[in-house]
Amino acid sequence: MPPVVLYNAAMPTKRVDLHCHSSFSDGQLAPEELAARLAAAGVAFAALTDHDDVAGLSQFRAAASRRGIGCIGGLELTVQCDGREAHLLAYGFDATNAELLATIRSLQQTRKNAPHLSDGVDGISQSLRLQRLKSATEAAGPSAAPEGRLDIADAIALIHRCAGKAFLAHPLLLENGLARLEELLGALKKRGLDGVEAIYASFSPADRQALVEMAARLGLLICGGADQHLASPAAGAVAFGVDMPTAAWRAFRGAVASGPAPTAPSPASPLPAILPRRHLRRFALHIILPTVLAITLFVTGIFAIALPTLERVLLDRKREMILELTNSAWSMLDDAHREEARGHLTRQAAQAMAVARIEAMRYGREAKGYFWLQDMHPRIVMHPYRQDLNGRDVSDFTDARGAKIFVEFADLVRRKQHGYVEYVWQWNDDPRHLAAKESYIRGFEPWGWIIGTGVYAQDVHEEIARMEQRLVYGSIAIAIITAMLLFYVMRHGLRIERQRAESRQHLHETSERYRWLVEAVTEGTLLVLGGRCRYANPMLLEMLGYAAHELELLDLVDLLGDAAASPEAWQAIAHVQHGAAAVGPIQTTLSRRDNSPLPCLVSIKPLVAGDESGLVLLARPLSKSAARQRPIDRIVPSPPDTTGDIVGQISAANDETTLVSACRHGSGKVAAMLDAGTHPRHIARQVAAVCDAATRRLIGLAQADLGPAPAAFAFIALGSQGRQEQTLCTDQDNGIVYADDPAGGTGAADYFEQLGRRVCDGLAHAGYERCRGEVMADNPKWRQPLETWKSYFTRWIVRAEPRELLDFNIFFDFRAVAGDASLVESLLRHVQQSVAAAPDFFPHFAQHALLFRPPLGLFGRIVTSKADGDAAGLLDLKAAMMPVVSFARLYALRHRVAATGTLDRLAALVDAAVIPETTFRETQAAYESMMRLRLRHQCDAAASGSPVNNLIDPDALGHIERAVLKESFTEIEAVQRRVSYDFLGGPAA
Repeated sequence: MPPVVLYNAAMPTKRVDLHCHSSFSDGQLAPEELAARLAAAGVAFAALTDHDDVAGLSQFRAAASRRGIGCIGGLELTVQCDGREAHLLAYGFDATNAELLATIRSLQQTRKNAPHLSDGVDGISQSLRLQRLKSATEAAGPSAAPEGRLDIADAIALIHRCAGKAFLAHPLLLENGLARLEELLGALKKRGLDGVEAIYASFSPADRQALVEMAARLGLLICGGADQHLASPAAGAVAFGVDMPTAAWRAFRGAVASGPAPTAPSPASPLPAILPRRHLRRFALHIILPTVLAITLFVTGIFAIALPTLERVLLDRKREMILELTNSAWSMLDDAHREEARGHLTRQAAQAMAVARIEAMRYGREAKGYFWLQDMHPRIVMHPYRQDLNGRDVSDFTDARGAKIFVEFADLVRRKQHGYVEYVWQWNDDPRHLAAKESYIRGFEPWGWIIGTGVYAQDVHEEIARMEQRLVYGSIAIAIITAMLLFYVMRHGLRIERQRAESRQHLHETSERYRWLVEAVTEGTLLVLGGRCRYANPMLLEMLGYAAHELELLDLVDLLGDAAASPEAWQAIAHVQHGAAAVGPIQTTLSRRDNSPLPCLVSIKPLVAGDESGLVLLARPLSKSAARQRPIDRIVPSPPDTTGDIVGQISAANDETTLVSACRHGSGKVAAMLDAGTHPRHIARQVAAVCDAATRRLIGLAQADLGPAPAAFAFIALGSQGRQEQTLCTDQDNGIVYADDPAGGTGAADYFEQLGRRVCDGLAHAGYERCRGEVMADNPKWRQPLETWKSYFTRWIVRAEPRELLDFNIFFDFRAVAGDASLVESLLRHVQQSVAAAPDFFPHFAQHALLFRPPLGLFGRIVTSKADGDAAGLLDLKAAMMPVVSFARLYALRHRVAATGTLDRLAALVDAAVIPETTFRETQAAYESMMRLRLRHQCDAAASGSPVNNLIDPDALGHIERAVLKESFTEIEAVQRRVSYDFLGGPAA
């Protein structure tokens, strides 16, 4: 027999892990988490092989199935081989076999009685006192022999009696000499051994090669796995999965997949149509008692847990708020001091300017929040509500408790420079009303001053009291409504229960009729995801001769053969994957389980399931005479246009007319991609790619006439193009950043004026509307040197006026489309440094994320616009999506994320542990749902010749679309609550 070449680079492989451990034995991961790690490692097929335990198999199978991993039942038995401990892997066995379960219980009991002995590879050299089979034929399972060991030959025989296959695990850990190992394997082969774990992650490539060749010589199958027990493997260790040659995998699969099918619970028998009257009391008890307990737990949880927690959180938020406010006011002192240091102002003038600004600052619901200043003596520098104290020595001033509060402030600053202080003070501007207060103070060392502001405890307690009052009223209302509902349920409960029993009986009968109908269908159906067979109906299983659990271990190539065997079938699949709505029927041949050919007519359709794309194959068997005929149909061609084709045409355009013609083919392609199930974010990115290509080509055409640029420049995209989230209804948002002209001449400005005008005019001709706010490169304001752009952002950030931020928030999504990207990188660094130095910027910027209120009315009804004109009674989907965009932009700025795309920003925030994975997934689902609805509306409008816009009529949507839209609005509310708490110190108003 020729040697097997294992590590040929051209040899196809499968990523498998047929040696895994979970927390049901000595692994650290639960089956669900183990399946998730395997999926992340790209493992396509796996087997859970817990040490002497099968309890985790059902959980692992379910978790692996959800993640698209083909699962094989497994077990690692601890056995004795010539007086040494060995491990035997079992696959494809009947996990319900009584003899096997009794043996496992015996092994577990032995381990329990000897806890000092270890499992796994680390214990391979130790002598584990295990039980031997007393009788190989006892149905109740073996009992322990005096030696207390399970012999490897008895274990192999037991596995075979359970319809499984036996493989020797990590053989070089049992016998490290290859010659002696081959002699041992030959002896075990005679005793029934089916295979050996040749592709073991810890073995060197040379050892794996030698083991594969040895297995070939002995006629043994091979398997492979990582044998990973730890949740966090050591650096350099293989975490999960090994690459197994496809031919070896298929041989292994063919041997073990023919075992018994996984067990499933039998369906419950139908209830009798009539419920006995004696069940009424028990039925009522089962309804009333849980309801009363639920209400009790609800009230207890609200008043004993939720409210105290809420009060602590609210106090913490208030403390954070006054800290940020004090830091913002402190920065004004620092600005004035810098003016003094530069010589622009005298100290007296600088101090007067700072005092005037801070004295005028107010905040809070009634604008009565204020700041005060004192020095370290202490002497009051400024107090807006106690002007009688200004300039006075307050060393002996005490509050209502007798505490010398201003002395305490100075002592705190001497010790720690800043901190919180509790005391009693007058209520804002009312000296007759005294209240407990907590302030945050911070020293300003250059002038020896102290600045502070505070929050009244009474404010927090009043908010809690209002919440408690609402909760009390709400609880009473809930109790009344619950009582009414209970009365209704008690009155009609028996009748409903009888109807339910009758319905179950009817459902049982209907299910039987449906099963007969499905089994009578003459067309087989196959679901393929990621190239793997995931589901087949009974008709196809019967046609191919496979069981359902066997089919899940197959790839599509196992049924169709390779491209040489079925060229037309693979060509049809390629067409579907590139956007064709459906292909076929075509004539091809499927391979049955016994490798016999099955001529069929096959139709292929695209499918999208979550993040995975796949195919649906409909197969109809041909008679022998029909199989000899030529195919009755040929492959339908794929759509003529792709975005890649459009980008290529634009890039090759020699004039503006050709470029414009190419750009105007986009809407048809967007519709085709939607029909094919392409993710909305990919569609929007491709639409933006077309606009980018048009921009770059227009720049090239302009420079062919104007000549090279006199200075380095970058043409930047802003807004939706900057985020690569353009749709069919989009306008221009762009600008030009160029290097500063050291000579100070006008040559660069004149050149970029002509360049900006030509590019913007060309984009307008190509269908990209001009920006109504004139945020375009042909506007001189947005065609400036780098330092001017930096000054723009500095002003927006430092001033942080809500109106300006609303107008200019799109500028924070800038991205280089063409030119020198280093200019944009420099501008980005400047923005990040500026926002880091201006903490009061974020509360103002956060307000933008709260402008759009999800239009959900009473009982979850979608509320439309009340405005006059074209928008009356319609919903603006672009505005509905902006809170998610603003949410991602806000947190990206705060945490220095460079990405501009909304979902890219959110993914980066997950990686940085800023937001949890669940928030990302839920926000992503809401964003993509609305983007898909928006794109579909625009495509339908373009096809019908109607104006393309973002306005939809919710009443015209289907039930599912309305439900998805409502769920998206609910997620937006959650996003806005997080923004409000993180940046504004409380819930959105």
